[in-house]
Amino acid sequence: MLRLSHGRDAVSGNAGAGGAVSEKRDRTAGSTPTGGQGAAERAARFLAAIDAADDAVYFVRASDGRILDVSAGTCDLLGYPREQLVGRLIADFSDLAGGSWERARGRVEDGHGRTRVDTSFRRADGRHVAVEVAAREAHIDGQDVFVVIARRRRRAPDRGPLSELQYEVAFAKSRDAILLHEVYGVVLDANEAALALFDYPRDELVGLGLAALVAVEPGPEARAHVQAQLAAEGVACFERRLVRADGTSFLAEISATRLSLPRGVVVQALIRDITAAREHQEQLLDAARIFESLAEAIVITELDGTIAQVNPAFTRITGYPAEEVVGRNPRLLKSGRHDEGFYGEMWRRLASDGQWQGEIWNRRRDGTVVPLWQTISVVEGSDRQPRRYVSVSSDISLLKHAEIQLERLAHQDALTELPNRLRFMQRLDEAIRHALETDRKVGVVFVDLDHFKSVNDALGHPAGDALLRTVAKRLSGVLRDRDLVARLGGDEFVLLLEGVRSVDGALLVAERALEALRPQMVIDGVDVQVTASLGVSVAPDLAGDAGALMKQADLAMYQAKEAGRNAVNVFTPALSERMGQRFTLETALRGAVDRGELSLAWQPLVDLQTGRPLGVEALLRWNHPVVGAVPPDRFIPVAEWIGLIPTIGAWVLGEACRAARRWRDAGLPFERVAVNIAARQLAAADFAAQVLATLERTGLVGTDLELEVTERVLGDEVVGAGFDNLEALRRAGIAIAIDDFGTGHSSLSRLKHLPVDVLKIDRSFIDGLPDDGDDRAIAAAIVALARALGLAVTAEGIETQEQADAVSAMGCARGQGFWIARPMSEATCAAWLAARRGR
Repeated sequence: MLRLSHGRDAVSGNAGAGGAVSEKRDRTAGSTPTGGQGAAERAARFLAAIDAADDAVYFVRASDGRILDVSAGTCDLLGYPREQLVGRLIADFSDLAGGSWERARGRVEDGHGRTRVDTSFRRADGRHVAVEVAAREAHIDGQDVFVVIARRRRRAPDRGPLSELQYEVAFAKSRDAILLHEVYGVVLDANEAALALFDYPRDELVGLGLAALVAVEPGPEARAHVQAQLAAEGVACFERRLVRADGTSFLAEISATRLSLPRGVVVQALIRDITAAREHQEQLLDAARIFESLAEAIVITELDGTIAQVNPAFTRITGYPAEEVVGRNPRLLKSGRHDEGFYGEMWRRLASDGQWQGEIWNRRRDGTVVPLWQTISVVEGSDRQPRRYVSVSSDISLLKHAEIQLERLAHQDALTELPNRLRFMQRLDEAIRHALETDRKVGVVFVDLDHFKSVNDALGHPAGDALLRTVAKRLSGVLRDRDLVARLGGDEFVLLLEGVRSVDGALLVAERALEALRPQMVIDGVDVQVTASLGVSVAPDLAGDAGALMKQADLAMYQAKEAGRNAVNVFTPALSERMGQRFTLETALRGAVDRGELSLAWQPLVDLQTGRPLGVEALLRWNHPVVGAVPPDRFIPVAEWIGLIPTIGAWVLGEACRAARRWRDAGLPFERVAVNIAARQLAAADFAAQVLATLERTGLVGTDLELEVTERVLGDEVVGAGFDNLEALRRAGIAIAIDDFGTGHSSLSRLKHLPVDVLKIDRSFIDGLPDDGDDRAIAAAIVALARALGLAVTAEGIETQEQADAVSAMGCARGQGFWIARPMSEATCAAWLAARRGR
């Protein structure tokens, strides 16, 4: 059944409404789905217009002419209460019975969905009332219906014998425009209302042909139809567009009647301007069509909470067909997400503002819930009293999904799906507060992968991403359910350990995490070995807030990395003091190059048999203006950590090449100048090009230069760009030496494939010579290895004649150390070289 009146419960609530509603008062206009507010207003206007209309509006099922619903105007017209009209056939009250109804329906279907017919209705008191009926076909609540608007039709005076005086009085006093004209069209008379309607003076209108008053001359068939009605019945009703004296037109309803007057047989035309009424009818029909076609779900309720009407969009969104909800309370849509206090606030807003707007979670027919953005409006009658409620809802499922995605992105790392820094810091703050309240502790473990950049350079970024995801899974696997692992960015992870009893407990978890990372990972079919440096700190023992705790764990991790990586380090107050000193050192080092505080010292290397200079190694020195000379083992790791090595390394190379050029020009005896390079330099894609450009600028060639890299750097960095750089440099004649050989982890199979020329025996294996048997064995093995691979070998750190004799006896022909020459300035080194000319 279709219902036009509305009830209170457009939504579920304390008053029995269905559907869960959630109001968001801080929601911005930009986030509200478009159309909901306008749709509610349009629906409200439609309903108010129906009640306010003087005409009768009713809905008739197309198939059999049964009345489905009526407006208040219909009840006034027929004198019946609504309940005695709904469900009855229209034939019970009108002349549209049997075949006439079928013909009327056919006229609607053949006339593109609309028609107008004249008929009469029988009132409850037995009297007949003449009406004009306008109808439009529509599809509402799943049914094919006619939306019908009926209005009283004024008729001409009844035919019968009238005296001339009686007629003249009725003619003059009629409020409707009346023309008397000949059967075939000349105006014989017009009353005052007709003169006003057509805006003609009497002497111009009388005697005027009817054709001058018609905007569009009717066709022969239409004229014949009217004449036939007049001839057969004496009356004809029709519509024409007529023209006033000023040329403007209007739509007129004309009731023409043949009259026998003493003056003879004439036609009386009773004319009424129906332009405004017709426009109003069209507006009502358009409103009905809008109600049917809106994408928003519309629910109209009675004041007692009964659903009166829903539109097709409601069925599409909720899954409920109209016949299952009309007459029921909307609480069947309730999802149970909101308490009674919420609904009380909703009704207070409706009472005070006449409207409520908010987010609704309704339950569909299949049991699932759907988020809606709903507007509930009070529809008032002409007396300004509430008549019904209309609810307009938009499905915001896609918007809610987008909100969830944004929330996830705000708190989750997209690559590993771990919590991100923001989420981790929120959890850490909560954990520290809870620890202070419960006298428990919170541990933080900072994790930084060692040499992750090498994997990216060698295997590419997709492989690096895959490695990070694997690391995330392994770290997650060592934690309890209440603990948390997050990715801070890059190759940095952090663990949150709640409820630990001591630092030792946090240290135990960190060691398990380190062990979890040790097994090889297969990335894109390649075995990859990953290690990490971990730092541990605990609150509130060592820090009272999240920021301090994170800083301490970071410092401890940095110390583990400095100590050789692949280790766990626990923060201590002494570490903080050292880090403070380190920070001071970092700050001073950043400007050391520009301030001219860096310099080079030079240490020769010679042929152990003849003493002939073979080369000179450039050694970096820093003379701080306040603290004096800073040892290289203190500031070079700092330079690497803060990213200054590329800048400092380029300066060292340039200075060394310029000095070599000066020595060449002076004819000093040496073969090569040796320069140490760091891992970050070697990994740069353009490093080889930079070196060759420096040689060209200083007038040197490749055979003038030897580059030294540590064994550990070769193990970590000679992949991808690093390996390509070494090969390009070696092709240019530059010698490549492995410094500190024997202290790293190079395998023989790897060593034989590296583009190197020289092995330098680390000084730690020279110190014990000639007496220490282990040192002798290791040094001899390195010499034998070099000979087998066709490489030159140099002994570093020779400080005595006995050490020189020992390595020489092993077959090592090259040596370097204090026994030969201490590091010296450029001028002193030039003099030292000059003194050895001819050797």
